[in-house]
Amino acid sequence: MRVLTSSILKFENDSHRQLVKSFLKHPDGRNHIHLLIIWQMAINNLLFRRLMNDVYFKFYFDGKVSLVRTDVMAYLMHLKQTDADFAKTNWTKKTLEHIASGFLAILKKAAIVTGGQKKTIEVIRLSDQYLTFFLYLLNAIEKDNSNIYQSRFVNFGFVPVDLLFERIKAIARKDWINISHAGDRLKIEPVIDYKDLANVVFNRP
Repeated sequence: MRVLTSSILKFENDSHRQLVKSFLKHPDGRNHIHLLIIWQMAINNLLFRRLMNDVYFKFYFDGKVSLVRTDVMAYLMHLKQTDADFAKTNWTKKTLEHIASGFLAILKKAAIVTGGQKKTIEVIRLSDQYLTFFLYLLNAIEKDNSNIYQSRFVNFGFVPVDLLFERIKAIARKDWINISHAGDRLKIEPVIDYKDLANVVFNRP
């Protein structure tokens, strides 16, 4: 319960809370709750977000096909040597091994990797509906960010940055978001109330 409260059931603001609630109330949202768990943990747990961005997504977008515990351990040991705040934890090697194993276990539960000790990295393509939910999530937690390309969470849409604009344009054509684009700047504006988003996008083709 403590882990759920601190890493998953924690919200930046009321818009964030309403959005997650709408996702959980809809059957299509509950069927993909693993995505919500990954997103919520990334928002609320800095180490998980860093592991995802610096290990998993680095491998994912580089086209690597597998991920093993030693890859995660190497990153954790690097953090221990180079990051002053992380070094203050004084975690032992055994503790770091547990963290690495736990991280991979979460990825497997979320079905973004499969396999045994050597995890196969699955290709994830979010539907327009789930990508729209992700974009609203970004807007809810980063209300002052006027450029999605600079978001700390942009990788969590599982879309390479060079393809992101085309995916978002397709969503804008469905009148689910408004966008403004200029060069390397892309701003997203919601047009649906956060509490209604799941019902709108999941009930419309």
